[in-house]
Amino acid sequence: AVRHQTEIRPGEEPPVLDYVTQQFKLFPQVATAFAFHFAGRYMLDTYDQVQSAISDGKLDAISELHGISAGLKAFTTERSIAGIEICRRACGGHGYSNASGIQHLYGHWLPSATYEGENTVMYLQAARYIIKCYNNLNEAPATMSYLRNSQQTTWNVKSLEDLSNYDVLITAFEQRARSKIGTTAKRLKELVMNGMNRNDAWNTVGIDLVQSVKAHCHYFIIKNYLQSLKDLKISASLRQVMDVLALLYANYGIDENSGEFLESGFINGEQLNLVRAKILLLLKEIRVNAVAIVDSFDFNDHYLRSALGAYDGNVYNRLYNWAKLSPLNKTE
Repeated sequence: AVRHQTEIRPGEEPPVLDYVTQQFKLFPQVATAFAFHFAGRYMLDTYDQVQSAISDGKLDAISELHGISAGLKAFTTERSIAGIEICRRACGGHGYSNASGIQHLYGHWLPSATYEGENTVMYLQAARYIIKCYNNLNEAPATMSYLRNSQQTTWNVKSLEDLSNYDVLITAFEQRARSKIGTTAKRLKELVMNGMNRNDAWNTVGIDLVQSVKAHCHYFIIKNYLQSLKDLKISASLRQVMDVLALLYANYGIDENSGEFLESGFINGEQLNLVRAKILLLLKEIRVNAVAIVDSFDFNDHYLRSALGAYDGNVYNRLYNWAKLSPLNKTE
C-alpha cells in the first residue's frame, strides 16, 4: 500500500497493492485469517461442551472432538504456513530481508506442522474417524451428518449473483467432500474384499485419505465461517466488508481446488469461469478497505518487529535506520 512501482498507465505509478496479481496473492490470506478465527472459536466452544459432558460421565463426544481437531490442526497450520510464504514473496526483495519481520513469524510458526502431532499423522487420524462415520452413517454426529445427504448432480449457479449465496457455496464444498470421502471409502472396501490386508489397504489409499480429510476440513471451515457471519450482530457497513471477505474465501477455495470440484462432476467449466470472474470483482471491492481490514487485527509494532509493517507506514526511513544498525555499516 506504501510502495509505488512501475506504470499501469503511462505517467502513473500506482501503489503495488493496486496490481491485481498482488491482490490475488494477499487478499485470500486475509480472508483465510478470519475463516480460521471462527474455526478456532468453534473449537473452543466445543472443547468446553465436551469437558462438561465428561464431567457428567458422557464420553461419546471425545472421539468427535479428536476427529475434528486432528484434521483442523493439520489443515490450518499447513495453510497458514503456506500463507506466510506467499506474503513474504509478495514483498519482493524486502520480504527476504530480516527487516521485514516475516522471518520471525515464519520461524515461529513453521514448527506447528510438526509439534502437537505431525500433520500427515493428524490427517490420517482424522481419516479413521471420518471413514468410521461414513461406514456407520446412522450413528454419525451432527458435524458429519452431511454424509447422509444424497449426492447432487448439478450446481445451481448460472450467474455471478448466485456466487454470493452462502448456501450455494456451502453446497459446493459439501458435494466435493462427500464425493471424495465416498470414493476413497469404496476403494478401501474393494481392496479388502479382493483379499488385501486391511492395514495394507489403508496404506495403499493413504494419499486419497489425506485428500479426503482436507476436503472435509475445507467444507467444515467454510460452513462454520459463513454461518458464524450470519449470527454476528454487527452494523450493516461492517457486515458488507465481512461478507465480501467470506465470499472471497469461498470462491477462491473453489478456484484453487478446481480440479477436485470438476472431478466430482458437480461443477462445470462454465461455472468455474463465473467463479474466477467473481473473484476479480471481490478483489476490487476489498481493495478499498484492505489496509483498514489488516489494521483491525491490531498487532502492535513491538510484536511485528517489521520495518515494512509498522503502523506509521514510514517504510523507507525505517529500512534506512535498520540498515545503519548493521555492524557492516558502522564505518564508511
